[in-house]
Amino acid sequence: MDSVIYFLNTFGLDLLRSVIALFVVIDPLGTIPLFITITHKKSKKERNEIAKTAVITAGGFLMIFAIAGTQILSIFGNTIASFMIAGGILLFIISVELLTHRGGGFGGNISDDSGVIPLAFLFWLDLAP
Repeated sequence: MDSVIYFLNTFGLDLLRSVIALFVVIDPLGTIPLFITITHKKSKKERNEIAKTAVITAGGFLMIFAIAGTQILSIFGNTIASFMIAGGILLFIISVELLTHRGGGFGGNISDDSGVIPLAFLFWLDLAP
């Protein structure tokens, strides 16, 4: 009986961690403005259909990669570590471009204060000193 309770406790914690991680990665609240912008000329029925299709598609991809993600990567000769390294390099390049005023390709005009965007991100992430 104790082993069943232990299993349920550990399973519950793992499930909670996974749900929180997926919520952070998917960012449903952050995609609302994008969805509204893309579908602002559609009727309510069309918006509901688009939303349903997007949720089913994203859920399908999440399930496939949750079950067989490492196997799919190994088919192409990649590992999770290589994606982590590539992601770190991309983040570094973007941050250097933002700090050196070469980030104008992201849209809008860049002001003379290069600390605005990096500080805004830090405050947004609640990491600022």
